[in-house]
Amino acid sequence: MVLRPGVPAARVLWKSADPAAWERSLCKYDAAVRAVGVQKKKEKDLVRWDKELDTLKARYEAQGALTMQDLETVMNWKLTKGKFRPLMGLLKSNSAQLVEKATHDTLGSLNGSVSTALAPLCTLKGVGPATASVVLACVRPDRFPFMSDEAVEGAGLDRIYTEKAYEAFTARLRTKSKELGEPWTPERVGRALWAEALAAALLAPGGQVSAAATPKAAAPAKAAAPAKAAGRAGEEGEGAEAKGRGKRRAAPPQAEAQSGPPAAKRRAGRPAAGAE
Repeated sequence: MVLRPGVPAARVLWKSADPAAWERSLCKYDAAVRAVGVQKKKEKDLVRWDKELDTLKARYEAQGALTMQDLETVMNWKLTKGKFRPLMGLLKSNSAQLVEKATHDTLGSLNGSVSTALAPLCTLKGVGPATASVVLACVRPDRFPFMSDEAVEGAGLDRIYTEKAYEAFTARLRTKSKELGEPWTPERVGRALWAEALAAALLAPGGQVSAAATPKAAAPAKAAAPAKAAGRAGEEGEGAEAKGRGKRRAAPPQAEAQSGPPAAKRRAGRPAAGAE
């Protein structure tokens, strides 16, 4: 498995027991968020979503539950900050009542095990351990870290999006936060690892956004066309998948047989496989 860009730098940080070194990495967080936003052509949106998550805990505890709009913010932040996956359509297929119940039940489970805390949120379509970890980290950063690819790999683990993998990741970051002492928490450790990786990948030595973060549209004309098309497919999510399925249905019978189960069956199986 190829490591995410910048992870070697995060792994160097992981080996350090110096709180000052971790603070220096954490200080790169805001600049790294902006750099990712520039790369994804969503700088203002990503910065706004990042700030909205800072207030999620207060809203959550005041309301006793989260709304679909809150979860859309969580999903937008996660998919823009990390690797895009077509999960938003699945999330929106949940009813407001299901969202309210799952998020209400989560509030009462945050003092239990990792498995207990994940369970209510993971009943929602499109929500797996990685997405659920965003909510857990916002509300109880002292117990739960966000499961970013860069933090997972920085801590020496593989990118596997299962409950068991999140338990292992959480255990490692809890141990590291105790090693570093106050005010370090599992979420603070994970954020520093993410910031160090993205800073190494996208920031110039002075902290400015480097050429590596330049959007793909800046490439030569012939190379830009497929990149732009791929970007549209990613943003359209399930709509783009539907177009692809239409093309496969128009294929000759032999090619159709090689492509796997019928589209209807693939759609039916997608929630379990698609959640992250």
